[in-house]
Amino acid sequence: ANARTYRPDRRSFSEERPGGMDPRKEASQLRALEELLAKMLYSIFYEDKVLDRTLHSFFLDNKKFGSRDRKFLSECVFCCFRDWGYLRHLLSERELESMKFSAESRESGNFHQLLTAVRSLAGFRDFEFPRSAHDEAEKVEALFRYFHRPISFSTEDAVPPGIVENLAKEIDPKTLERHWMKRPPTWLRIQTGDVDSVIAALVAAGVPLVRHPRVFNAVSVAPSSVNLRTLPEYRDGLFEVQDIASQGIGLAARPKAGERWLDCCAGAGGKSLQLASIMHGRGTVIASDIRDYKLEELRKRAKRAHLQNIELREWDGKALRKRFADKYDGILVDAPCSCSGVWRRNPEGRWQFREEELDEFAAIGNGILDNVCSGVRPGGVLVYSTCSLFHKENADVVERFLASHAQFTLESFEDPVSGQQSDGMLQLGMEQGGDAMFVARMRRRMEESTLVDDNL
Repeated sequence: ANARTYRPDRRSFSEERPGGMDPRKEASQLRALEELLAKMLYSIFYEDKVLDRTLHSFFLDNKKFGSRDRKFLSECVFCCFRDWGYLRHLLSERELESMKFSAESRESGNFHQLLTAVRSLAGFRDFEFPRSAHDEAEKVEALFRYFHRPISFSTEDAVPPGIVENLAKEIDPKTLERHWMKRPPTWLRIQTGDVDSVIAALVAAGVPLVRHPRVFNAVSVAPSSVNLRTLPEYRDGLFEVQDIASQGIGLAARPKAGERWLDCCAGAGGKSLQLASIMHGRGTVIASDIRDYKLEELRKRAKRAHLQNIELREWDGKALRKRFADKYDGILVDAPCSCSGVWRRNPEGRWQFREEELDEFAAIGNGILDNVCSGVRPGGVLVYSTCSLFHKENADVVERFLASHAQFTLESFEDPVSGQQSDGMLQLGMEQGGDAMFVARMRRRMEESTLVDDNL
């Protein structure tokens, strides 16, 4: 029953049962995947392109693909780069050196096996994985056995050189390897007081949800065919898509209604929206960023969420002017970084990693902290966060800042996601199935204020 054989001349599994995909449709999909995967491998490894943008450009240039084809192609490509440390062993040394897969070279059995592997791992082939294969790593091993390929994987296949040496002390490389081989979940943050009614509406719309055991307004969404952004609850601003680790940063900041906060690297504003929501629309969140177009996106999101307490201001990244000294109850610095904590969503970043960039990002983080810390009022809070796994961008930055700014000290706080107590610095998210992020909470001592201009 359900017998399957792999036939290299046909480039796919032959399913000896009725009811499978139309052969012509399957052949068309496979040709498209061949072309796309060859293009993406070269673009990522030789041109340092960004995966999602390159994929978006491909679809813009090939409008013949409908939504189902785009889903099929996208999931296969992301699966390939997520598991690339293992799948690369299917190719020859010459193929790995050039990454130039012409129409002729794509005829090789190696490339066909790579196609079959990514289709199977992405869930688009009816390959019967062993019941013992509970995660993606074990499924890869099952496929290698099927292809009669030797299996000699190590942690270094999934965690490239230079990464292990720089990991934060709390992160185990083996745990990270398994983390990277899992599909990232989708998390929602309900941003209305009536959380239960929003959840009920989403469930009624066919959205499979699981509530977080500690964060009352956070829910994870299981894979489904529902487009969340078409739902009336999204259009009415009742929820935002935000990873649980990202939500943990806003919760660790703990802004209060009526306070004045600065989010100085706001980007598209996910954390600005959360801060304003936690404050129940009372007080002010000043959202700033060097990139104007990001603030324009935040303007639209704030309007949709009906949050009137967000103000947008440009900031050139330089030291705050004297008139802004001691003006804020809290400042959030969500600093630019390697983004290693979200490499599960951007899997190409793992293979494009350059160790020398860590010092550059660390210098940026320290520079921003130096430039904005004067804005924290005595007794106020300074929160530093990144989506990084590396101590150079995280703890090292905080320790260097504290060593040169005696008026600030670490403040112990409870991990809002797990409930564990921290010493003031926390790596969060991975244990809850989210991204990996870092947050530090610092308090300015109640010393004599040196405020000169108090007009603003």
